[in-house]
Amino acid sequence: GIVHHANYFRFLEEARVAWLGQFSYFEQGKLLEDINYPVLEVNINYKNPLEFNDEVTVEVKASAKGVRLTFDYVLHSKSFDKPVGFGKTVHVALCMKTRKPIKLPKEVLDFIASKES
Repeated sequence: GIVHHANYFRFLEEARVAWLGQFSYFEQGKLLEDINYPVLEVNINYKNPLEFNDEVTVEVKASAKGVRLTFDYVLHSKSFDKPVGFGKTVHVALCMKTRKPIKLPKEVLDFIASKES
């Protein structure tokens, strides 16, 4: 059968969490204590249907501007030569004490820059 379209959102979330898991800043509890990164926008462009037994891999790239952290995703399956979908999530850096947007921390910007090189 064909995988329900809502599952693609889960694939993006799991890929983003795995990508962030490479960054010790997020392991130190700073994510929830001081700053959180709620989702402002989600977009998925479906190119080919996934089937139940397909193994999905997701490429993740991050970029930052001001208070926003953007993740771009490319979803792949061995069943197709081309990507099965493209996704994007936009997040805002939110101070948990004031509940207001703040500039992305230098540590986050440095980590993103290190992944680009």
